[in-house]
Amino acid sequence: MTVPNCRTQCQYTVFVSGATVARGRAGGAGDRSSRFTDVPSSTDRPTLSPRRTAIADAAIALVAECGVRGLTHRAVDRRLGLPEGSTSSYHRTRRALLEVAMTRMVERSLEASAVADIDPTSPREAVAALAAVVERMSAPAGRELMVAHFELGLEARRDPELREVFVGLRAVFIGHAVRLVEAAGGADPERSGRALALFVNGLVLERLWHGEALIAPADVPAELLRFFEEPPA
Repeated sequence: MTVPNCRTQCQYTVFVSGATVARGRAGGAGDRSSRFTDVPSSTDRPTLSPRRTAIADAAIALVAECGVRGLTHRAVDRRLGLPEGSTSSYHRTRRALLEVAMTRMVERSLEASAVADIDPTSPREAVAALAAVVERMSAPAGRELMVAHFELGLEARRDPELREVFVGLRAVFIGHAVRLVEAAGGADPERSGRALALFVNGLVLERLWHGEALIAPADVPAELLRFFEEPPA
């Protein structure tokens, strides 16, 4: 099967489980532990059918290659070589297609980064594992997911309903960062974990946008260690 290139596809109209998202939104200011420490493992997520998985993966690839405007039901059909209308039989609206792309993106990012498998017993052990995460997500295999992540995040900013989904999914990653700081015995896990998540995200973003690292890979562990040894100012 020949897959149309991005230019051709873009000429057309321009699962993480529900329980996981609920965890990310649960609790108010006084219920912080329920918001950021009860994070999912791979077994918490339902298994998509092969067809639904292929549709979600195609949606992610289209967003990464063409931007959000390139994601249409017809473009997904063409990418997968399906009869026209196949994708819309699974996801009737474009918002539903965007939502499944978001949730699948988080699922694949958790798998690719393996952050859920990190179980540190010391700050240095956590730092070594996180430095490896940065390298994996900056490598070609992780770039599609990260580019799609930022594209979908910008779209969610313009759409209140999508933003609610995106914020809930983002809490999954913040929860893992908080968990790592706490497991490694770091100070102020919630505050440091939030800052750590932003820092790791920024490291990967810098490499994606500029093709180079302002912080050399060899210096990344020392910078990461700061989030475990002292609370951010």
